[in-house]
Amino acid sequence: MVAPYEGVHAFLFIREVDPGDSIRKIVARLQDGGLVNKETGPVFFASDFVGAFKGFVHAGADDLTALLDLLARALWDAGVHCEPALEGTVSGTTSGLPLPPLGPKRQSPPYCALVRIDLRRDPSVDPLEVLNRLRDVSLFQGASIVFGDFDILLELGADDYDSLTEAVRNWAKGFPEVERSRSALTHVSSD
Repeated sequence: MVAPYEGVHAFLFIREVDPGDSIRKIVARLQDGGLVNKETGPVFFASDFVGAFKGFVHAGADDLTALLDLLARALWDAGVHCEPALEGTVSGTTSGLPLPPLGPKRQSPPYCALVRIDLRRDPSVDPLEVLNRLRDVSLFQGASIVFGDFDILLELGADDYDSLTEAVRNWAKGFPEVERSRSALTHVSSD
């Protein structure tokens, strides 16, 4: 078992499911198989979403080999056929001192948005500096630099839908480093 900020973590974006299957059935299989535990994993969070992807899973393992085994075996068998991104830097710094980690989907309010951020390909753009500034965005819950087909995963969360959608519409103001973003939203009764 691995803790929320230990080991190696992956964010799994499910765009399609096998015929006759659904994201909710996949989440139920993960839960019924004892894989979902928000404190010890290996699956810390799984839910259906509306937007850029249909489903999302946050999984972790002690090391990369164990994570790859988890993806290829238990998660694949449960129907998690996905586009993975490996979590990189979770914490930023302020005045040269490390900030406490605040990664996506560790804990959040019932309404959640996950935003996949592409940064401009420019040597002047510092992903770590953007990560630090994201902490000041309204309804910020977490953000991580990732290894995948985007640069940063941002989580916004709220207790109501209207507040969340307003934050999703407005978060990028003041971030000229952002080339493009794609978001998806969900509502979970308990995290």
